[in-house]
Amino acid sequence: MKAAIFCAVLLPLLFSGCVQSKVEKMEGHMGFVDRQSFPEVKGAKLELAVSGNPELISGRDRKVTFILKNLSDSPLNIPEWFSNEPDNIEISCQIWFPNQLAPEPDRWITYPVVPKRPIMRYPLRIGAKMFVSVDVPLEFLNHLIVKPGTERRYFIKARLNLNSVKAESKVSAITIRPPQKQAAKKR
Repeated sequence: MKAAIFCAVLLPLLFSGCVQSKVEKMEGHMGFVDRQSFPEVKGAKLELAVSGNPELISGRDRKVTFILKNLSDSPLNIPEWFSNEPDNIEISCQIWFPNQLAPEPDRWITYPVVPKRPIMRYPLRIGAKMFVSVDVPLEFLNHLIVKPGTERRYFIKARLNLNSVKAESKVSAITIRPPQKQAAKKR
């Protein structure tokens, strides 16, 4: 009887020790390493585009919505979709100066994706000719101040941060305007 109780207590401790040592081996200096690799999805036809109003209000709007559309006549399964959806899209931008007609090829600033920890993924299924929308925060807007009577303009583009499927948006533009002053209240 004492041997059975001893084994019942000892076995969970032994197994938890094994699990702990495996976790320590996988853990790096920056947290858990995402070691999964995903094969390319053959025949995927995707379109990535900015959606919604290209005018944002300083201090209020801090994200851009992207649409990922399946252009195929059959459903598409993406095996590696990040649960934290902004991690699926990498943003590049550059300031749009006055009198500038197009972006300069060597002036793009890319904001690398640092996936939220712990990294969680799931398979995403997009039906034929259907789409998903993803809101992506633009970190550089967090502290941007736009004075009344002025605006800031940026060229922006995005690409999927995935291995199994590829898509890159066309260059778009966004404008950031100052908040409008509220009209004086009537008495």
